[in-house]
Amino acid sequence: MNNDRGQSLHAPSITPLKENNIYVATLHSVIQTDFSDEVKHQFTYEIKVNNQIVYTNRNISTQASTNQVSINDWLKRHSNYSMGHEAYESYIDRKHLIHIGQ
Repeated sequence: MNNDRGQSLHAPSITPLKENNIYVATLHSVIQTDFSDEVKHQFTYEIKVNNQIVYTNRNISTQASTNQVSINDWLKRHSNYSMGHEAYESYIDRKHLIHIGQ
């Protein structure tokens, strides 16, 4: 495929992220979502790897369940979060380490 200037365009066929690796990522945004009547906070991270920018999401439930911790517990384990924090602005555009699973 060529663009309007005759230059060849290539869409990456696979993600440059590798399973079970840890990456430095910038927190891009956080939104509240509803998955099958379960409220979650979706964290979108931006990762630059091999001169490509890749986005990945983490969905954390607002309520603890048998299979997942709550958002408050997750943040306490992964940051300097305290219960007094009411918004995520201080985390946006900051670097975080994230693990890429499957």
